[in-house]
Order: sequence, then structure tokens, then C-alpha cells
Amino acid sequence: MKTVLVVVATTACLWSLAGRAADKLANSEVPDAVRAAVSKAYPDAASCVFERERRGAAVQYEAEFEIKEGDKTRRLSVEVSSQGVILAEEEQLRFEELPAPVKEAHRSSRFSKATVMGVERLTRDGKTSYEVQVRTARGLREIVYDERGAVPDAGNGPAR
Repeated sequence: MKTVLVVVATTACLWSLAGRAADKLANSEVPDAVRAAVSKAYPDAASCVFERERRGAAVQYEAEFEIKEGDKTRRLSVEVSSQGVILAEEEQLRFEELPAPVKEAHRSSRFSKATVMGVERLTRDGKTSYEVQVRTARGLREIVYDERGAVPDAGNGPAR
């Protein structure tokens, strides 16, 4: 299991570096509006790390943190505009935590026998999707499902 987490974390880091420029920030470098938005929406956030991301001319921030809920720890990543608007939330999940329609859809897909390497829930613009990353004979693949278990786009492409 530890190896799986290392592979998933490494893949996520490589995708992050390839797809955008990001700078880790000290808390004092984070705009007040960004810190306030994260604190208000996630008052129990612990070990919060901020990065500044440049996407073309736009600058936004990503906050990564954990929230302890009883004996469970949630790991979240939140995108925030420089004005303090939360744009997206991403949470790492276990396959067992997926909604039943998504689990059923995956179990009946052509990737059902592939090894699940990671699962994330992504909420953006009021819509939630689930990304299931699997290892196949052709390499890592990422399948994106909506809340009903449908694949809303071509999906099934190589992992980012």
C-alpha cells in the first residue's frame, strides 16, 4: 500500500510540474483574502501548505491540508483565486468511499481488472466528478466518472 501511495504522489507531482508553474509560499506570502477563504471554509484545516500557481496570465493559489474527523483524516487540495474565491476542491479517497453508482460503473468497465492506483473526488463549478487512476498493461490510465457513474467525456486516457 505504501508503494501505491508513493507512485500516486509521484505521478501527481510530475503532472503538477508539467502542467503549470507553482511556487511554494510561506504563510506571510499568501494574500489575506486567500488565507481567510480557506480558514472560513475549512476551520479545522491542519498542516496547510500554500502554492502560487500561474496559468497563463492568471495567478491562483492552491492550499493542501488535512482535516481530522474522529479517527479519519481527510486530505484535501483547494484552488483559490487571488480574490479569495474557492474555485475547486479535490479530495483523495479510497475506492470503497466512492458512491455506489461510480463503484458499479467502474467494476463493469473495461478497466475493472486493472489495479486501482488512486481515487479523487473533484468539485468545480458545483459539479462533482470522480477520477479513478488505474495501472494497465499500457501504463497508467485515468477514468473520470460523474456522480451517476457515467463517463462524461472521452476519458480513459493516459493519466496526467
